Amino acid sequence: MRWLPILLLFAVGPSHAADPALRPGMGEGYLFQLGAEHSEAEAAHSWIAIAARAGGVLDGLKPEISPVKVPRKGRLWRLRGGPVDAAGAAAICAQLRAKSIDCIVVH
Repeated sequence: MRWLPILLLFAVGPSHAADPALRPGMGEGYLFQLGAEHSEAEAAHSWIAIAARAGGVLDGLKPEISPVKVPRKGRLWRLRGGPVDAAGAAAICAQLRAKSIDCIVVH
């Protein structure tokens, strides 16, 4: 599994289990997007860098990296986290934005 090292890195941190809205995989399928990179490896590295700046906001969550073709830009790799419910995604983005980290909620 190529994502195993990343997942293990975040599995050891505290989770958001106390707040049902923030529990990974327990939501209605909302994600939060943190960016788009030119390669899958860059997207994975961005998750690690953003998590380090996020002060625990992403602890217990896992990255979802997927390719997308963008006109005039070519293939990019979306960096998203979740799924969580709508309130959880909004709360995570608000916390990240307060730390000057770009974040949008996607469904």
